[in-house]
Amino acid sequence: MATIECNLFINAPIETVWEYVTQINSIPDWFEGVKSVRSDDDVLSLGTAMDVTYGVAGQDIEMEVKTIEFIPGQLIVQSTKGMLSAETHYQYKSEGDGTRVTAHSDYQISGGLLGKLAEQVVKSALNSNKEKTLQNLKSQCEG
Repeated sequence: MATIECNLFINAPIETVWEYVTQINSIPDWFEGVKSVRSDDDVLSLGTAMDVTYGVAGQDIEMEVKTIEFIPGQLIVQSTKGMLSAETHYQYKSEGDGTRVTAHSDYQISGGLLGKLAEQVVKSALNSNKEKTLQNLKSQCEG
């Protein structure tokens, strides 16, 4: 299992950031690599299930994402199943007049030996995408 963690300060109140990240239809606008999201819900909450098409390292991956922990204004934990399996924690903390967002993902690539061979390429792409995701979120919320 591999881990990716990054964090970023957003010069916007936590309420603004939280409102934006919990709107499911906004996810492809800021989450780097997400091409589409399908869900019966409009707003993230505990138990929200989504079918996500994610592009990484030149490949489209279909994933099932479920929100397994949800503390309003503080924490979203999501479980991802598919070719890429992961548990990702998104933590939101007020910091002065802004918000500190931390993303921590533990993930595993399926595919046996082929998955192991692809892991370094995918890890690099995922790390880059996670950093771009937070930058995109910053741009949208500070806009």
